[in-house]
Amino acid sequence: MDLRDLLNLLRRSWLGVLLATLLGGAVAGAYVATIPPVHVATTQLYVSIQSGGSVDAAELVQGSNAAQQKVRSYVDVVGSRSVLDPVVRELDLAESAAVLAERVTASSPQDTVLIDIAVEDGSEERAVAIADAIGRSLKKVVAGDLEAGPPGSSLVHLATTQPATAADATVRPRPLRDVVLGLLCGFSVAAVTVVVRSKLDTRIRTGADAERVAQLPVLGSIAFDADAGRHPLIVAHAPRDSKAECFRSLRTALRFTAVDGARPCFVITSSLPGEGKSTTAANLAVALAESGARVILVDADLRRPRMADLFGIEGAAGLTDVLIGRVELDDVLQPWGQAGLTLLPTGSVPPNPSELLGSRGMAVLFEQLATSFDVVLVDAPPLLPVTDAAILTKLAGGAVVVAESGTTRAGDLSDALRTLETIGERALGVVVTKLPVRTASAYAYGPVEDGPAAGRSIRRRRSVAPTTGARRR
Repeated sequence: MDLRDLLNLLRRSWLGVLLATLLGGAVAGAYVATIPPVHVATTQLYVSIQSGGSVDAAELVQGSNAAQQKVRSYVDVVGSRSVLDPVVRELDLAESAAVLAERVTASSPQDTVLIDIAVEDGSEERAVAIADAIGRSLKKVVAGDLEAGPPGSSLVHLATTQPATAADATVRPRPLRDVVLGLLCGFSVAAVTVVVRSKLDTRIRTGADAERVAQLPVLGSIAFDADAGRHPLIVAHAPRDSKAECFRSLRTALRFTAVDGARPCFVITSSLPGEGKSTTAANLAVALAESGARVILVDADLRRPRMADLFGIEGAAGLTDVLIGRVELDDVLQPWGQAGLTLLPTGSVPPNPSELLGSRGMAVLFEQLATSFDVVLVDAPPLLPVTDAAILTKLAGGAVVVAESGTTRAGDLSDALRTLETIGERALGVVVTKLPVRTASAYAYGPVEDGPAAGRSIRRRRSVAPTTGARRR
């Protein structure tokens, strides 16, 4: 995953990322508001070796080295009871030396004879007093117990180079730093969650996902339209709307897939039910017909037919009745609209759909329709539940597989395409439906309203066409 992919993931999940970032900042703000402030005071001591009389350069070097060695030991002595017990008694602190030691830090810069002592406390004044008291106590312990020389003298001398002073800001909390860190932590957690979820989520979400899984061209990107349940035929209902233009783009892409000499018969199917194949087939048929082509749309989904309802026609007699010889083909063909669109509904639902669709009569019917019409579109059942679509694809010129954004899983799409490959067929391409508008990538003209404004100039803008809404097929 490169930077562009990561940015696209974050953009698609921007609301969750924003909420997680703000939540991190809010938690940090609550932390800043609830914990008591902690101040720090520091003091510094200088360690030297005492010597009597005059000394030469060699003795000075030896004394310096000895002082550096002793300093490392004195750093550990700072937190001992022999140093801190007198401090507790002197300042009348309400805590033991062991508890006080947890708030005391001693260190020595490398290759120096300096001891830095830092004390943390809720009170700035008390931190300063404790740091000074520890410095005085350390001097007494070193001079009186650890490095005592002849009576009244000491081999080591500790001098205060910096009296205890408090830092300008509290050690914790530090509001600006803590809130910024909280925001960064919230953002980081959200980003990691989005990336992990994208790796674990196998659903098709974009045209790029479909193209990567199917290894086929994406013929169309169809956006979700909440109004599609009431007006599924967007090309007929609002032909000048920008949303209808993408079905015309799909029409153009489908024409480019046709090979010279190939039968102009295309099966529209999907991997599973409810991915928008029937609405896609219906709108594509209307778009083909409005271009001047003679188009027939065959409802070959003998298990859950939809075309009669979508176009508002009578579907009692149709394809199945022709195949069993009950009626003639011309008797059940129904012209629709002002363009050259003809519909062949399902008719009676048979008990043996697969056998009927794979019969010799179906092959003969396809030959007859291919000679009578410029384009034959077949709305077929999904590929995975039943074999009907695979049988029809074998008889037709190719299949277009519909995948629903956010629902179709990569494994299901791969299995559906593999079903076609097992019979020696390969899909012509994929149509991704119900894409969120912000992620769709097709171009269209519009929107343009019917009426007086229809004659105004049309601006080209980024848009997509709708797919199925409340009713899914």
